[in-house]
Amino acid sequence: MNIIAATAAIQIAFCIFILAWVRSSFKKHLSDDKVLERVRRELNSLMIEMESSADRNVSILEDRIGQLKALLVEADKKLSLLAQESGKRATETAVYSQLGQNRPSRMPADPEIFYNIQVPIPAVEPVPARPKEQIPFVRLANKPVDLEPPFVDKVLDFYHRGFSTDIIAAKTGATMAEVDMVISMEQNRRLGRSAE
Repeated sequence: MNIIAATAAIQIAFCIFILAWVRSSFKKHLSDDKVLERVRRELNSLMIEMESSADRNVSILEDRIGQLKALLVEADKKLSLLAQESGKRATETAVYSQLGQNRPSRMPADPEIFYNIQVPIPAVEPVPARPKEQIPFVRLANKPVDLEPPFVDKVLDFYHRGFSTDIIAAKTGATMAEVDMVISMEQNRRLGRSAE
């Protein structure tokens, strides 16, 4: 009975020790000072990040404002040139209108003479009709025409026979990238079939 009591006393003492240790570690990690310090650190890092982004945004805005000022100066120059040109045009139109009033008219005294001038119309020769063309008779060949297989089929045939991509590219007259693309598409298509 003494052994059971001693074992129980040891276990109770061990449990009390574990409980005290867990409680002290919780207090250490979750104390108000530690939590406040962590929050302060996070707030400081957030403020530093916000200040850097604000500085970056301000510099971008200052650049845009500088560009806008340059564009406004250029627009003012163009507007002043336009005002000068419109003033010149106004004086030109005034001078031309005065010159036009003082100039004698080129119209003849009798307007019927001006409008009834007879201009001879040249004679047009008719275009001769073309003779009808004979449509040639087309005869089909007895020998079948050999059609070249498509590029993809040629590449896959060489690939399945064990040729490397540079040799396939040389034999088909294509680039190695095209050959690699055809081969990878075929492999992806086979993987898609096997996955189903």
